[in-house]
Amino acid sequence: MDSLPLELTAMEVLLLTDRVQNTDRDDGREIAKPFLLKLASVFLEMVGERPKEGTCTLHVTEAEAWLARSKFNSGDRCDADPKLGIHVLRKIYDVLLQFDAELDQWPDASEGDRRYTDDCVPIREVYDEDGDTEPSHS
Repeated sequence: MDSLPLELTAMEVLLLTDRVQNTDRDDGREIAKPFLLKLASVFLEMVGERPKEGTCTLHVTEAEAWLARSKFNSGDRCDADPKLGIHVLRKIYDVLLQFDAELDQWPDASEGDRRYTDDCVPIREVYDEDGDTEPSHS
């Protein structure tokens, strides 16, 4: 898997473009320049005179996804999206998990293997003595 799509809003593109530095490296290899050139393309598409609505697709390598991850934290926010950091981190983590899976498919959430409550608290199944399952917050 060379690259995977990462869907970003105009604000996410703007912040990522501002935060990636020319000096960013991955194991001594220059990573910022090729990544900034990709960002420049979506920046011109999404930001322009007025930020566009919706998302654009940026195809990122695993190293670029890790670099993008290092540029956001869960406390990042803006007037239009007070949970911007959480939203973009979820997108980036999804891409990183796909790279980590190396083409293996994650279990479908409907199968109960990866379930989350509305407030994103992971749930694991707890088996009682009869072998029945009861959801339990971890």
